[in-house]
Amino acid sequence: MIKAKIISATAAEGQIRIYACIATQLCEDARATHQLSKGVTVAFGRFITGAALMAGMMKNEDEVLTLQMKGDGPVNTMTVTANPQVEVKGYVTHPDVEGFDTDKIGSLIGEGQLSVIKDIGLKEPYIGTSPIITGEIAEDLTYYYAMSEQIPTSIALGVQVSDAGRVTLAGGFVLQLMPFADERLVTQLEQLLAKSDSVIDIIESGNDAKGLILHLLKDFDPQFLGEKPLAYVCDCSHQKVSQALLAIGEKDLKELKEEEEVEVKCDFCNKTYTFSSDEIATLLDYALDKKIL
Repeated sequence: MIKAKIISATAAEGQIRIYACIATQLCEDARATHQLSKGVTVAFGRFITGAALMAGMMKNEDEVLTLQMKGDGPVNTMTVTANPQVEVKGYVTHPDVEGFDTDKIGSLIGEGQLSVIKDIGLKEPYIGTSPIITGEIAEDLTYYYAMSEQIPTSIALGVQVSDAGRVTLAGGFVLQLMPFADERLVTQLEQLLAKSDSVIDIIESGNDAKGLILHLLKDFDPQFLGEKPLAYVCDCSHQKVSQALLAIGEKDLKELKEEEEVEVKCDFCNKTYTFSSDEIATLLDYALDKKIL
């Protein structure tokens, strides 16, 4: 299996920037973690790959990116969080929806809204939204960039699954034009991308992320800038779940204290944390003492 990583490059004397990745292992780890059906594997795989590429573009090491796609289709909501180290995690409201064509997953998503939340350490995070256009993910992310960030962008994402439902290939790219890009270059790229092979076809022919960029931009003198590994990583812990429990409020914590044992499951990795009634009581006393509640 080709190593999961993001490669960045510029081309056409800096008028183009591109980020490309092979995300087969990332998507398979997400599928296995959440026991996704075939259709949901393709939808969520594309979404988590897109989020990984966007995270790979971030410059601030403390930045956190969250993407959420909420539609009226049977999947309902997909959420992904990523950091600049391209540690990615996510979850789906309804992971086991069956009976959908993996080539056309828009009906799984339906109509709704895409939200992009960027927390760069300021008092309030940046929140951008755009409508879901097709539910095929790449087009929706492309539209977000055009409407919310006014950056000419082309995004392609692909996820291939076996008959057994496992991810066999996955990857994608985000290509953007700089503000000073020549108009003729815009036309050239539009024509190039319109007739280009699909991401899956390019990867299937043996290309890694660098090969994907060369396949697309070989005539534009690509200059490679660097690479980042990417992986499905959940950083949950007993301490973090304890902090999350404080958010439910004094009344609910008092009710939980009466239980012999409380189990809390992490949405991102499905790990279960167990709290005794004594631990809940200690947590409640601490919160009341510190006036957190």
